[in-house]
Amino acid sequence: MTTRASIFVSAMAVAAALPLITGTASADPDIAPTCQVPAESTEQMLVMWGNVPAVPAGIRGDNLTLVRFTGPGTFRYSVVGVSGWQDGTFTRESSAPGVAVFHGTEHTTPDPIEFTITLTCRTETTGNYSYTTPSMPEPLSSDAPAVYRFAPLAK
Repeated sequence: MTTRASIFVSAMAVAAALPLITGTASADPDIAPTCQVPAESTEQMLVMWGNVPAVPAGIRGDNLTLVRFTGPGTFRYSVVGVSGWQDGTFTRESSAPGVAVFHGTEHTTPDPIEFTITLTCRTETTGNYSYTTPSMPEPLSSDAPAVYRFAPLAK
């Protein structure tokens, strides 16, 4: 096979695989999702991963954040490898089909930090998220999506 033909075949293989690599993160935003963010989060763990801060104590970089919903309107979280468990409170609203917005306050620091996490589902337990605070109102852009998964807590 000539070099030009090899390059063409390689380019076609990458182009064919691209939808598999990007998944639904690049899906058409005009199509309303058919999934829902879980309505009941108590006794569940929210696992978030992304190249953006996920919580007030987060740093930019590949963060793995665990959020345990401890009761109605309360949670504990930890940025793995960065912080111990921190406490907070939240309210939840559904702003659109397949979207849940958590308005929260982290109470462990001397000055409580308010933040918003917006979850947009891809399945009944997974999806993408964005995180904002008043001091950082727009989510930082990244080449990779910030993703989440809900999982039941082990008994």
